[in-house]
Amino acid sequence: MKILIVDRDIMRTTELQLALTGAEVTVASSASFALTMLERNRHDVVVSRACIDDMEGHELCAILKSDPDIRHVRFVLVAGDDEVTAAQATAAGVDLVLPPSLDANAVLPLVTRLIEGDAGPAQAALEPVAEAIPTPVAPQEPPALVVAAMAPEPAPVALDPPQAPASADLTPMPSGMVQGSLERMDVAELAQAIATGGKNGRLILSWPDGLGVIAFEAGRVVHAEYRGSLGEPAFAALLTAAHADVSGRFCFLPRTPSEQPRAVCTIDKTVDQLLSIAAALDQETG
Repeated sequence: MKILIVDRDIMRTTELQLALTGAEVTVASSASFALTMLERNRHDVVVSRACIDDMEGHELCAILKSDPDIRHVRFVLVAGDDEVTAAQATAAGVDLVLPPSLDANAVLPLVTRLIEGDAGPAQAALEPVAEAIPTPVAPQEPPALVVAAMAPEPAPVALDPPQAPASADLTPMPSGMVQGSLERMDVAELAQAIATGGKNGRLILSWPDGLGVIAFEAGRVVHAEYRGSLGEPAFAALLTAAHADVSGRFCFLPRTPSEQPRAVCTIDKTVDQLLSIAAALDQETG
């Protein structure tokens, strides 16, 4: 199954991409780029946020559904009840609306049932998470909306990264991922290995209470996020956290050829420069 995620938030797309195990996932940060990708690659499903850079999510859906070549693509809108009305979503041809509070791990089963069941007009209530999409009924035109009732905010659910490989080496997975345990791999060494290889992608470091992201372009660190901080402070904080708690895990997601590089960069330094800065900060605070 090919899934296109349309969202500008790197943390949200990372969580969702990790949860969509087994699917071929690509990411677009804007509606215009999403439409270009849909023309080149026949995706099965688009999962879009309600608010994206250049238009609203339901407006993107309306454009998709008006094109005979791609109107068969299922469209899932992640939206709060204050972001889009049921009338707007139905008129645009949205196939499924999911609340932003829904756990990322629940998205794949719902999308899979949507595709396999080829669901037509139906109502689905997520209280807080639906186990299945109702039995399909005869389809009608325009495409009907499967509305997910906005559920109460669930308790935070820790994201379980992929299982660590048996060795400390960077082990390639079938999807091109590299993953493992922080107990077996030092983050500084890991970052240097990615830099030496000139890799493009995202290094995700995760613990039961949260995760952080370091983005690479051609082996250079261009962005980092952790606990509300961005850029160099986030990079340094992730190094500190990884040394303090080795129970965490890492996962490197390479950027696919169809994904655009980050439009906004918060860091423009080599890994060696960043490690030197982090070491200096550690000495000052130590």
